[in-house]
Amino acid sequence: MAVFPRGVMRQLLEAVSDYCKQFFVATLGSMLGAVGLVLLCALITGLLHINVSVAAYQKLLLSHPFPLQIFTGLGLGFALSHRMKGNRFAVWLWILPALGLAFDFVTWHPTSVVTTGSAAEHFFTSEWVLLPPSPQRMQIVVDQFSRTVALCTSLAYGVGSSLHAVLSRKRHLVSDP
Repeated sequence: MAVFPRGVMRQLLEAVSDYCKQFFVATLGSMLGAVGLVLLCALITGLLHINVSVAAYQKLLLSHPFPLQIFTGLGLGFALSHRMKGNRFAVWLWILPALGLAFDFVTWHPTSVVTTGSAAEHFFTSEWVLLPPSPQRMQIVVDQFSRTVALCTSLAYGVGSSLHAVLSRKRHLVSDP
């Protein structure tokens, strides 16, 4: 005797697979897309013999509130909305990163005298750039990219997907007499 009726397990596995694909694209895809854009900018400026420092590219990629990653997530959500079964899960992708960030935010405590700030400073500011290279600085970077950026990009992906859905509906309403 099966625990689930026939076909329910298959539907559940398909739903989990769809969620995981969209979550991967919304978070890691947005971050990698932002890196790709920075590399493309570096290539173009190099070909045009425009002198741009490495620090400028780092600032573009690492500055708060991570606008490049957010706009990449927005663009991916908009562009891939029709390819990844619409916005079936896109509007809910932010929940896991929000829960992870909320848990880490509530349970955060300074690990050394170097990191004496608050949890808000730890997760939402770019003051870590001023710290000397250290394990504490690396932990801040890891926390921000695994929690803060993941939340921002998944929200942006959902907004982009929803925006595509709204514009598609309006287009269909206008084209249908």
